[in-house]
Amino acid sequence: MGSEVNLVFRLEKLLASLGEPCGISDAVHAKLKGLLASRPLGDYELKGFEQKRSLFAVQLPAITVSLPAGANAHRRADVWP
Repeated sequence: MGSEVNLVFRLEKLLASLGEPCGISDAVHAKLKGLLASRPLGDYELKGFEQKRSLFAVQLPAITVSLPAGANAHRRADVWP
């Protein structure tokens, strides 16, 4: 397995253990130079890598959904009996 694939696999598992839905590596963070809102999660030792790697959580925008008055968000008559 290539080192980049190994890194993605390790970061995916680490993000899941931290309860983070989306994250980027230190290399991606450096290349984006602030184009993507993120916050540092710390430096971690990853199996198969000699040096610690920094991990950043991607700050996803909040999504607001407005429903019409009287709409039932939990049940739709055309879908659920």
